[in-house]
Amino acid sequence: MALPIMATPVLEGEDALRFYKELDESEGKRVSAEEIRRGRDIFNAVMKRNPNMRDLFGGVAI
Repeated sequence: MALPIMATPVLEGEDALRFYKELDESEGKRVSAEEIRRGRDIFNAVMKRNPNMRDLFGGVAI
């Protein structure tokens, strides 16, 4: 039996203001080549170890 889906949390007050401020500050920031390489390596390791994931995404490897 499936579990019920929980409601999506809503940011209010100071949390919402901080979220939008950080969103504006991060606009246009670039990701380093090392971070991209690390993400790609993690993705490829997950695909290699999980055949179900590989089948779901069509054997994609980057």
